[in-house]
Amino acid sequence: MSKITIFLVGVLIGGFLISCGNDSKTADKTNKNVSEQNAVVDDISGQEPTNETVSNQTVADDASVNQTATIEKAEIREEPKSGVYTTLSNGETRMVAETVKFDKNNFTEVKTYRKVTVSPNKRFAAIDANGFEESFVQIYDAGTGKLYKRTYGQTSGWTDNNLMKIQICNLASEKCSGKISVSSDKPWIFKQDERGTVIEGAKVLPTNDFISNIKKINSLSIFADLLEAAVVADAIKGTGPFTVFAPTNEAFERLPNGTVAKLLRPKNKKELVEIINKHIVAGEYNTVEIKDKMTLKTIGNDALTVSSNENAIVKINGSSTITQPDIYSSNGIIQIITEVLSK
Repeated sequence: MSKITIFLVGVLIGGFLISCGNDSKTADKTNKNVSEQNAVVDDISGQEPTNETVSNQTVADDASVNQTATIEKAEIREEPKSGVYTTLSNGETRMVAETVKFDKNNFTEVKTYRKVTVSPNKRFAAIDANGFEESFVQIYDAGTGKLYKRTYGQTSGWTDNNLMKIQICNLASEKCSGKISVSSDKPWIFKQDERGTVIEGAKVLPTNDFISNIKKINSLSIFADLLEAAVVADAIKGTGPFTVFAPTNEAFERLPNGTVAKLLRPKNKKELVEIINKHIVAGEYNTVEIKDKMTLKTIGNDALTVSSNENAIVKINGSSTITQPDIYSSNGIIQIITEVLSK
């Protein structure tokens, strides 16, 4: 997605939220007005992430992403470099994952690859890998040209309707359990997750949008109120995916007295929208993908800096810690954080 498109997406969402203060204006009319003001505004539903996925593997050097390309062949090779290679329907061959050997000086994680299986629709390649003492599955998506590390275990195949199956084994007990994904578009969401995750006594579901899930979590009630006041639900309906950094109630309570009440006043909707936009990133980023020193750009065109340490503690802008990571929703991921992301 180009910088111009991202800017226009931000304008689309920001402009819609601000104008929704007038009851007489509908969502369709607002979007039309914004489009007229900014020439052509892209439909952001199904847009690719705006920030490059950072991983320990290398995706083809300067290779362009072909949205219509499919994987015709996937294999592990030793030459020219050791790693996983795919051949696409357009004839392009690329290395999508590079083997990483142990480095005693830098204590680099060992990553070796054992097998690759391609989904029936030829969009995804599931790559079985070994770490220090663990087996995990990485997924290469030919549609986005990105490599994702998503789940521990090993693949046991694909269903005819492009759902991935994995098996997780306990070496101590020698017992194994299987899981199957529930989405052919996101094969990292599994059947056992369909029942939802219980957070603070509330069940959040990957089939709900992120606003619905945020409303269920007690410690996010202030952020939920702000989202509702900004009419975010109407603005992002049918769009995504997004990564939402959701501050807790305690985070808002640390702001100067009266800040939240001020933001909730209709006359301050523009300021409210600016605050909300600082917490939403276009694209879906879990805590495996957001790496140390990575920069994420919000829909408000602000830069968020990521830092992490050896204990996998992830901070945003140096002070806000992710305390509850990777809450999957139908249109993105929620990351619960300890501080409000302000100027």
